[in-house]
Amino acid sequence: MTSGKTPSGKTILHHIKFENLVGGMAGGIVSTAALHPLDLVKVRFQVDEGIGITNRPKYTGLWHAFKTIFKTSGPLGLYQGAVPNITGAGAAWGFYFLL
Repeated sequence: MTSGKTPSGKTILHHIKFENLVGGMAGGIVSTAALHPLDLVKVRFQVDEGIGITNRPKYTGLWHAFKTIFKTSGPLGLYQGAVPNITGAGAAWGFYFLL
């Protein structure tokens, strides 16, 4: 069977709906883009636990971390490293909904 059709004449992939792929990708991209600044601050807090490292800013709380990152790197600073996260989340959720 080189045509990809079953004996009943339907294609093998007839039950797959590609709009589920698009919907999953869109949901993954939007949710990751919206929440990436929180993930960035979480990672900064985790790295902030290092002993003996003095060239990193010390954050006193969530709001202080956001303000410090915004002041030092601008608004795009809150989205440092977002491209791999958005790409991965879009692909992962897209294929999850597809399959």
